[in-house]
Amino acid sequence: MSYSLVDELKKAHPVSQLCEVLDVQKSSYYYWQGHRQPTAQRLRLQVQARAVHTETHQTYGSRRMSAALKAQGLAVGRHRARSLMREAGLAAVRPKKRHSYPAGEVSRVADNHLDRQFEASKPNQKWVGDITYLWTSAGWVYLAVVLDLFSRKVVGWSMSASPDTVLILAALNQAAILRQVTPGIGPLFHSDQGCQYIGSGRYGDRTARACGAI
Repeated sequence: MSYSLVDELKKAHPVSQLCEVLDVQKSSYYYWQGHRQPTAQRLRLQVQARAVHTETHQTYGSRRMSAALKAQGLAVGRHRARSLMREAGLAAVRPKKRHSYPAGEVSRVADNHLDRQFEASKPNQKWVGDITYLWTSAGWVYLAVVLDLFSRKVVGWSMSASPDTVLILAALNQAAILRQVTPGIGPLFHSDQGCQYIGSGRYGDRTARACGAI
């Protein structure tokens, strides 16, 4: 209970002072903070933050992340946005990161058809996908999501202990089945240039069958 109280009051008071008053070891509080299992609401906010991170080509820091989430009707201030980004392993990057690709496969970088046009006029018109990692009581797990830009809702997801092609295929397959997209003429699909996406021929082939473009 004391740890939760420190969490609630730390915006107004230094953590070291709160720990002293509540007779809590500061190191124990930080260990609890780093290993507690996130709530369902917190996980949803992490997913939304991850979606913004993908849409903006990983260029948003906490200030612009906060503004983007507020524009979606989420009460996320800059301090909270910074915490969400840290928990989800997100950081603004410049210049663009380099990626390595699985041995034996040829990377296929698709043209950027989305071209930063993140608004959609109807469902199943534009999807975006990405991978993040989350701490759970069983350890670190990876989460792949597919987001519909019309509703800003997750339409497909999958979790695994490995951030591989199987994981992202499962998320895309779930979205295609649940949304009943027409093979070959489905939504425009956009992802980052991670090796799980452009380094996988299997993923490119599956996307081409499920969607109209990637």
